[in-house]
Amino acid sequence: MTPEFLLSLVKNSHNQGRYNESELYIELGIKKFPSFLNELGFSYFLEEKVKILLDKKQIKEALSYVNNMENKEWFYKICFLSALDTNDHSYREEIFGIIPDFSKYKVYSRSYAQKPFEDHLFDNCVKAINEIKSLFIDLKFEDALNLLELNLEKFKENKRIYNYFLNEIVSDLLSRRMYGEYTAIIREHEEYIPYIYDTSSNILIKDVWTSEVARRALYFRSLAKFENNAKMLSRLAKDACSVNYSDLAIEAANQIDYLARKNSLESEIFNSYLILADANLSARRIDLSYDFYHKANNISKGDLYSLLGICCSCLEKRDYDTFVKYAKICKETKAFTELATHIYKLIDVKIDNINRDEKTHDVGLFIFSHPTERMSHNHDLAPPNTKMIEDIISNSNKRTGHVEVNTNIVYDHRETALGIPYKENLLKLAESKDVNIIINENNGLRKQWLESIARSNEEFILVIEQDHELLENCPNWMELIEIFHKRPDINYIKINRDKNIADRFDFFANQSIIDYQDNLTKTSLFSNTPHIMRRSFFNSFILPIISNNDYFDGGNDGASGIEESVNVIIENIASYLGWQITSRLLGLSIWGNIGDDAVVNHLGY
Repeated sequence: MTPEFLLSLVKNSHNQGRYNESELYIELGIKKFPSFLNELGFSYFLEEKVKILLDKKQIKEALSYVNNMENKEWFYKICFLSALDTNDHSYREEIFGIIPDFSKYKVYSRSYAQKPFEDHLFDNCVKAINEIKSLFIDLKFEDALNLLELNLEKFKENKRIYNYFLNEIVSDLLSRRMYGEYTAIIREHEEYIPYIYDTSSNILIKDVWTSEVARRALYFRSLAKFENNAKMLSRLAKDACSVNYSDLAIEAANQIDYLARKNSLESEIFNSYLILADANLSARRIDLSYDFYHKANNISKGDLYSLLGICCSCLEKRDYDTFVKYAKICKETKAFTELATHIYKLIDVKIDNINRDEKTHDVGLFIFSHPTERMSHNHDLAPPNTKMIEDIISNSNKRTGHVEVNTNIVYDHRETALGIPYKENLLKLAESKDVNIIINENNGLRKQWLESIARSNEEFILVIEQDHELLENCPNWMELIEIFHKRPDINYIKINRDKNIADRFDFFANQSIIDYQDNLTKTSLFSNTPHIMRRSFFNSFILPIISNNDYFDGGNDGASGIEESVNVIIENIASYLGWQITSRLLGLSIWGNIGDDAVVNHLGY
């Protein structure tokens, strides 16, 4: 593990408000990388510790870390931004009281807290950004581009402002879905590419499908621009693998391999093997990916990344015996980070799936409900009407086949004019349909999962939130259970309410021949939308993440806390292993082939 990677985990945890987790990473970083220092000789990890203390408004504790430093300017900048981030006037006054001359920090932005802009340049930059954005709004793209070029020439001597200015403009273009204009900038001004790649790449991975043209324009022009830059080529190959642009990933990987062999550095050759392996796994050239992961592991024995790559190649080949062999070797690496703990749990679930002989069919159906007033459509079905819940129960009963389904209504009550009659109606419905009802008050979705799913014991867990309708083309539950029985690599099947395309939560969506035959599409992120998952996956991976994580509770009218918390961990795993390995390790999938229509209708929106 590199100090840069560990620092990224610190910042991810900090940004999500998981301070305890972040501080554990900080302690590990200080102990393992004592010489990882900033230009003032201060530990990068302690710098993050100071930021966390300020977030928690523990000013004296933060000051104790920097009291002996002669140059405290970087600390004052962080303090100033902390003061701007709060509406707590007493805290703000306390902050300003320790900064000798806080007025000079007034033009700093959060993104550039460590180094100041010259006041007049920054003011000119902000003014130009606003003028160009106004031209975008008025659809005067040619005038906007001319003004963009004029100001870039003006700012070219200050790379920091140049970068900031260009990234602000690019972000605005993408947020407005002006993909043609974005592509035109890349096509006509390739010299901008190194400055806009950081801003664009993540947005274009997780944005809607209409960004396909813009994404390929950025990637292919970057491939030419970075042909001798192994670091940027590596990033390009990983991004291409994230969206299964296997042609581009392989081309970038081959160039990385050429540069590595030219330099004859073993560390670069090791990295090139991993990237070649990922690219070939994306292209479903499984034998080649298997060989390259092996070559990487031969250079660095016991490397977790390459071992997991071997495991995932075995899953694609359905060579489960070899998977188990290498999965056990993975566990012998004994990395003691929280991230590794989650990875080991996923390995255990896969091994358990493979070794399980008993073919059980019992399903727990959990219908989550609360007295919502936010339905944009179908108001006649909204609470206190129970029609949506009745229809889910009825349509589920038609799909049971030989499956034993234990149905539960999980109601999060509000003692309101809407909630009181809705509760009474749900109790009557549960009695008439002979189903269980679990009632709590103001719990929020995460606690509702803990009060219901976590206390049940069915082998498979079927989750449907109240405002969903099962369509005629929705599969019966036996079909889904049979997939789990024949596919030990699959842990979760989403019953999609959208068309099956590589888009947003499903940006990774892709299929092998076997997936196509089984009517499945691999995906990347966890979603609360209707799905069925294995009990072992829930108990080993989902439950430990959500049990004590209340950071997202209360969001989205109480409906947050599950997918948000789980996906933070998934994205952390992917930042280490890449999406090719992460997706296969998780075993997340969608019912249906790429291009298939939705099988569930979202009634509320």
